Amino acid sequence: MAIKYGFYFIVEGNTKRIKVPNHVIEMLNVFKFDMVTLSVKGLEENLNNDSDSESLTIQPNFVSVMKTYDWKYKVNILIQFAKEFLGLGDMLVDIHGTVGKKWIVHYVTRFSKDGVFKKAKFEKGWNVFVHENQLAEDYEVDFMLDVAANDDRVIFNTVITRSG
Repeated sequence: MAIKYGFYFIVEGNTKRIKVPNHVIEMLNVFKFDMVTLSVKGLEENLNNDSDSESLTIQPNFVSVMKTYDWKYKVNILIQFAKEFLGLGDMLVDIHGTVGKKWIVHYVTRFSKDGVFKKAKFEKGWNVFVHENQLAEDYEVDFMLDVAANDDRVIFNTVITRSG
């Protein structure tokens, strides 16, 4: 008899968007779970009844801590996240702040001489975002991919956590 491994997400409250941290996604990939169960406290009865259930969306995200020596000029993106959600080609990306302001940054990719995908980052335009949001060292920016966008644009909603 094969052993089935599972992983449970427990979410408090009445949530329509669920943010799965990158370390959890990496753990799911490493352990190759056969099943993932999502239990939403307070909505258990609704999840079993399709006609009344609210749609839940897992929102891909990554968090960047302003720590590297050049954080004011670029932000590195996790390779796995870039491959899965952004692709291998350079493009313009919209970054939305919490007060409705929008910035356009360049998503760029880099490859080794052998053609291996090595880096993904936001560059041009990033310094304007840094300046206008008054980012400082050790601040965190949570980039949440807007999965509801209906066109070809890539949109990230952001939440800034200020340290200290």
